Amino acid sequence: MNEERSALRIETLSKWWKDRDENGNCRLPLLDLRSNAESEESHLRLSRKSPVNANIVHIPLDEISRRNYELPPRSLEFVVLVPGEYCLSTVSKLLLGKTPSRKDKSNLRKRQPWMVQYAILASDLSSRDIEAWMSLACKQTYCSGRQDVRAISFVPRPRLWQPDPMVESLLLPVLQSELTQRVISDPSSHCEIWDLGAGSGRDVCFLAEQLLARLTCPNFTVVGYDQRYRNLNTEPCRAFYNRRGLSHVTDSRKIDLTNVNEVVAELDRVVTNSNRIVIGLFAVRFWHRPLVEAIAASTSSMSSASVFAISQFGRAFDGASWDFEHPKVNRLL
Repeated sequence: MNEERSALRIETLSKWWKDRDENGNCRLPLLDLRSNAESEESHLRLSRKSPVNANIVHIPLDEISRRNYELPPRSLEFVVLVPGEYCLSTVSKLLLGKTPSRKDKSNLRKRQPWMVQYAILASDLSSRDIEAWMSLACKQTYCSGRQDVRAISFVPRPRLWQPDPMVESLLLPVLQSELTQRVISDPSSHCEIWDLGAGSGRDVCFLAEQLLARLTCPNFTVVGYDQRYRNLNTEPCRAFYNRRGLSHVTDSRKIDLTNVNEVVAELDRVVTNSNRIVIGLFAVRFWHRPLVEAIAASTSSMSSASVFAISQFGRAFDGASWDFEHPKVNRLL
């Protein structure tokens, strides 16, 4: 057995398909690493007529490095479909190798590898093989990069990544209720929801697609703000939203979130010049006390925000040690 095969076990599509959870669905998500052309030629496209479900996400191998924020948590098991044996070494290095932490200059701490259980070789499959397995009754959950609309409902695309628990369990239902009431009271109103310190934009994406799937009138825009966009550009975030069919309900804007006056001025600009209502602001693992205090004590335009939510780490008790690299001690609640 060569080095590449020993680093990443090879199994068949049949094994993945037959490995079911207690509900009869495919237990492991499948990450399709084939090129766009290969994926278009032979989709792992699933019929919607049967109760079986499978989570299949397509990210070309040559895009993994710049789209690693779309990968699952490092504690989640999954399977990869690779173009052929020739690229197993590359896949192993990208997903199984322990990589130095970007913030740990000493390189003493290493990020854990992703939990890839095994690989399936696309080169060993014919189009008939794929069609034979995927024509078996299974819900359509393939992420093709195009918007999937059924009647008036937007169907969120499959994903490997997870949103922040606060955003998913607490903020989403509150915003859904608020937006519903806004439409009833003023059908022409348009609301904005701000993610302060949005980073790669996953929480922006999650909120936008969930609200779009639940509301009959998309009267909102979820906006990601981050000072890092000044150097890194907003295009990666915009491309992320576009791939998931969300470009019309999302936006990315550059701002210095440590400059309270700049944030307040931006809020005034949006509310005054565009006649939009900022109904919610939230921050996930971003804590800047002066900004939070300004929002809490705000009047005029900032009072139009009906929700302000924070999800941040804190010590278990006063004086407890903090042995993690992110966030820094001075950023804890």
